Amino acid sequence: MRTRSLGFFAMVLSILYVSGPVLAHHGNSAYDANKTVTVTGTVTKWQVINPHSGIWIEVKDERGIV
Repeated sequence: MRTRSLGFFAMVLSILYVSGPVLAHHGNSAYDANKTVTVTGTVTKWQVINPHSGIWIEVKDERGIV
């Protein structure tokens, strides 16, 4: 019984150890959650691919340049 409990404990520790980099991969340090940015443009590409998706938008600046 003690060996089974020790094995389970080792498995849980292993899973917790390897899950740390996953959280680091999905960090949000590049984003300012307190700032809202609104853009108006044309969606030119919508890509849904595992594990990430993306939306490409053509937006014109004040001079009309895309």
